[in-house]
Amino acid sequence: MTMNGGAYVFNTVSKLKLLAPFFVEDTVSTEKIASEKGLNSKTLEEIYDVLCALDLLVKEEQGYKLAPVFMMMKDNYQTLSSQYWEHLPTFILENIPFRKMDDVNESEEIYQNEVRSLGHMMEPSAQYLTKLFPQKYKSIIDIGAGSGIWSSYFLAKDNEAKGYMVDWPGVLKVAKERIAKNNLEERVSLIEGNYHLVDFSKNNDLAILGNVAHLESDDDLKTLINKTRDCLNDEGTILIVDCFGNKKEGELARSLYKLGLSLRTVNGRVPKIKDLTRMLVESDFKDVKHHSIDVIPHTMGVLSAKKKSI
Repeated sequence: MTMNGGAYVFNTVSKLKLLAPFFVEDTVSTEKIASEKGLNSKTLEEIYDVLCALDLLVKEEQGYKLAPVFMMMKDNYQTLSSQYWEHLPTFILENIPFRKMDDVNESEEIYQNEVRSLGHMMEPSAQYLTKLFPQKYKSIIDIGAGSGIWSSYFLAKDNEAKGYMVDWPGVLKVAKERIAKNNLEERVSLIEGNYHLVDFSKNNDLAILGNVAHLESDDDLKTLINKTRDCLNDEGTILIVDCFGNKKEGELARSLYKLGLSLRTVNGRVPKIKDLTRMLVESDFKDVKHHSIDVIPHTMGVLSAKKKSI
C-alpha cells in the first residue's frame, strides 16, 4: 500500500506539472505555487512532504527544492519513464515493446535524447568505479561511451592520460559537453559510428563497456569482447559495467530495470555473470572478478578481467 500510494502521488504530481517550478527555480514555496496555480497551499505541502519522504524533494525553511538524486529530471526523465510503464498492458498482451533501443536504425536518435540524464544517474557509480580500480591508466577506450561518464572520471586521475570515446555521432555530441566541462578537449579523441564497425584505438591500458552488454545478442557480444581484447595492450584491463549488482538494496530496482529493458528493446537482456565470465575466458582474458557497485541506484556491478599476455 505504501509503494502504491507513493507511486500514485508522484504520477499525479507529474501529470499536473506540479514539479515544473523546481526546474526553473532552486527553492520554491508552496504559497507561491498555490497562488500561481489557484490551488490549496496545505494540500500542496502534504503532497510535497510525501515526495520528501521518497527522497525526491528536500524541505527547507523557504520551501522545497529538488533532491540531488532527482537532478536528472531536469533533462529527459521528468516523468521517471512513466511512458514505458503505461505501455506495460500492451506489452503483456501483445508482446510489442515501446521502443527498439537495440535497433541500429533507431538507437542513435533515442540515445542522443537519453544519455544526458543517464549520465546524471550513473555519476555516483562512475565515481565508485574509480575507487574500485584506483590505478592510473595512460590510454583508455570507452566503447558505447554515451555521455562519457565512465571514462571521464578515470581521465581526471591522470593529466597525461589519453581517452577515446566510441559511439554514434549524435550521442557523442552529448559527450562533448562533458569533455568541455572537464577540460579534456586536448586529451580525448572521438571515434564516431557503430562500435561493431569502426576501428578502435590500439594498445589501450583500459577498455570500458558501460551499459553496453545488455543490448547485444550473445554472438554480437562475443565478437565485441574479442574486438575489445585486440585493442588492449598485454595485461590490459577490460571493465564490463551493467545491471548486475548483488546488494539487497537494489533488488527491486534491478528487477524493474530488467522488465524495463524488455519494454524498450527487442532482444535486450542483462547477461548472467557466469555467461560473461565464460565469454571472457574464451576470449583469452584472465583474473575475471565481479564487483558490486554499492551506491545509488544499487543496481550496478562490474566484471573486470585482464588480457592474457602473449
